[in-house]
Amino acid sequence: MCRTQTFTTQSLVDAFRSERNILSFHCSPTHECNLDDFFLVITFVYIIDAVVRFFGLGWRSFRANGWNLFDIVVSGGSFVTTLIVRFGSSGFLIQQLQKLFLVSIAFKLVQRTNSLNKLFKTAV
Repeated sequence: MCRTQTFTTQSLVDAFRSERNILSFHCSPTHECNLDDFFLVITFVYIIDAVVRFFGLGWRSFRANGWNLFDIVVSGGSFVTTLIVRFGSSGFLIQQLQKLFLVSIAFKLVQRTNSLNKLFKTAV
């Protein structure tokens, strides 16, 4: 006797509901505040790095490298969006922009680490 299972719309709805429950994990407000504080510290260190390079190189040499301008945009955007999320409203767009800026900082850190940079270039 061969037993087969048919795929019904009810099984699809049940699978979607269980997936949605898994994906809708929310942290406690204290955990989110600590995470935002950590992001502020990382962003502040990144801003200090960009400011030191700016004063060390001077404006002419600083703007000659596109990565330096990228650093200014990313660090400023990350700082502003993290402050908004930490102390103000946290709408969907602001949270997504914060994620974009933080991932951009991570990509810049990969570029600075020689072994990770080689790995990333090999993968791409």
